[in-house]
Amino acid sequence: MNKMILPLVKVGGFVIAHNMNYPDPDYIDAITQNLELEIAFLFMQSGGMGITMKKR
Repeated sequence: MNKMILPLVKVGGFVIAHNMNYPDPDYIDAITQNLELEIAFLFMQSGGMGITMKKR
């Protein structure tokens, strides 16, 4: 996730991403390696959606 975007997201806020069945590897690294984020992937058999919540 872009380091310019994350400071704009409040604690408890969400970032929604679509087309996650072909994601940008840099985006996946950014959201999965950040301990202040909670991530869920949905509908991966179709278009794919990523839901990321800032937990702290």
